[in-house]
Amino acid sequence: MNISPINQRCEQIISMLLSENEYLSVREIADVMQVSKRTIYSDISDINYWLKAYQLPELEVARGESG
Repeated sequence: MNISPINQRCEQIISMLLSENEYLSVREIADVMQVSKRTIYSDISDINYWLKAYQLPELEVARGESG
């Protein structure tokens, strides 16, 4: 299986999540990255595809809450 590396923005999202002790909302991530929430949802999907390919736990998104 040939899995493409994740892009720099996805790496930054992972870094943000790993550096926080609490949940981050999609809105908070989008504001910091200066992109839309839709872009962040798309990036999370890409990250989860990559994580799944390496048999790692996927990110969870709780929609409809504070972000």
